[in-house]
Amino acid sequence: SGHNVIGRDELFGVEPEVMVAHPKHFDADKPAAKHPDAIGNQREGGDQQEAGEETRHDQVGQWVGPEGEVVGTDVDDALLDAARQFVDTEGLGNVVLVKDDLFASQLESSSFDLVHGRFEIGPLGRGPEQISSHLRLLRPGGTVVLEEWDVSPWRLNPRAPALERLIELIGEAFVRSGGDPHAGRQLLELLRGFEIDGDVRAEVVALPPGHPYLRVPLQFAAALQERLLSLVTADELEQLRKDGEAELEEPG
Repeated sequence: SGHNVIGRDELFGVEPEVMVAHPKHFDADKPAAKHPDAIGNQREGGDQQEAGEETRHDQVGQWVGPEGEVVGTDVDDALLDAARQFVDTEGLGNVVLVKDDLFASQLESSSFDLVHGRFEIGPLGRGPEQISSHLRLLRPGGTVVLEEWDVSPWRLNPRAPALERLIELIGEAFVRSGGDPHAGRQLLELLRGFEIDGDVRAEVVALPPGHPYLRVPLQFAAALQERLLSLVTADELEQLRKDGEAELEEPG
């Protein structure tokens, strides 16, 4: 029988990315995007740090085959609407999108062969609760795939002081709300708390000039403005944005 897959992605409104919503972001630059083993070879709590970050519901839909089903969930109606538009445009007949709360899921227990959580523990925290929620959905012998960030390699060359300061502030904002900008480092320990030995795959990608991901600090600065204003003044934040824009325009 085909695999059932659930994936949920929430980025606080930075971009409508419920895995499928913004195809321009799902670049084949990252090798894990091309290989189903980025998901399929994981066993009992596979831990991935940026591996398969560019996975989309259309790609996973191909991997599960016509007899399988991909179920994507989010609590945000706007993100789900964006995802539905992409699903409809691409004619993804084996992809279903459902409004559901990770921390109070109404999905049926033991109903999925594979559960994929992407960038949830980093911004939201409550790691043990999240893993417990994922495990509840798994059939016996199923697979959990977790993708989380570690901002340690988030560096810019040449140096970009304003963008680097924004990255620092974004990390502080997540910590204050219970998240962890280094969540990828903690996954093995979290999984061991559930007596799961995870497999680890880590990838660091150097982005070329002009790549849309280079704008992520500015996007987060807009999406997390209220939180950031508890750390710096409005004038300071606006200056960092302006300087960050200028740094992205510099050659090299």
